[in-house]
Amino acid sequence: MEVDMVIRLRSIQILVNGKEETAIAAYRVSGGVDSCRVGFARRHLLKYKDDYDARLAQVLEIFNDTTENPSDRMKAHRNRGCCQVVLIEAEYRLTPEKKRQKTDPPNSS
Repeated sequence: MEVDMVIRLRSIQILVNGKEETAIAAYRVSGGVDSCRVGFARRHLLKYKDDYDARLAQVLEIFNDTTENPSDRMKAHRNRGCCQVVLIEAEYRLTPEKKRQKTDPPNSS
């Protein structure tokens, strides 16, 4: 991983202790093609897996042993690496507009 690297997030199935689980994996994008897997998104984001699937992101910061913030250092140590990313792909999911029903004017008789 390196700063400014572009990654694609994908919802995948992996084996954990012989049991199949869903995860959001991060794949390096080079020349417009997905290449090797470089990591995973945090587990609590699984409830949004449909929103993150196939989205592009850019690495902003990589946390390691020299990071100034102690909580970021601990997070990097606990997870064997950690970084901050920002989604760069604009995706707009428009919900269908409620169609207004034309109402006839009241009968004036």
